[in-house]
Amino acid sequence: MENILNGDLRGGHEPRVEEILKNAISYLPDTFEGEAILSVGKAIDYITKGAHGIVNAMPFTCMPGTVVNAVLKRLREQNQNIPYLNMVYEGIEDSNSITRMEAFVHQAREFMERGKKGVAGQGQAKKERSSHAHA
Repeated sequence: MENILNGDLRGGHEPRVEEILKNAISYLPDTFEGEAILSVGKAIDYITKGAHGIVNAMPFTCMPGTVVNAVLKRLREQNQNIPYLNMVYEGIEDSNSITRMEAFVHQAREFMERGKKGVAGQGQAKKERSSHAHA
């Protein structure tokens, strides 16, 4: 499975727990304790740092993971439909997992390319506006 990502993951500075909790406050109340609020807050941290996709990996029937899945669907919609994959593990081998991960990585790369084109296009639009203003 590691070769699917082919060097696409980068490490980075981990924020303090308080910052992660603050990230999630618009999606879950601060009284919501446990891994769900931390997972949502960390997903937001990844997005703000430029991630091009989010994976929610959880064990089968995990209530916090189910809550995260519901919240991340809304988070995805509010963030340019960033690619999102919910991976549920049941303790048995699942041949669909690799296919789903490959599809997700493809979507994340496309999302990244669209973002680059959008930034490049915005820069070109600014240049055009600037040249018209000086003319």
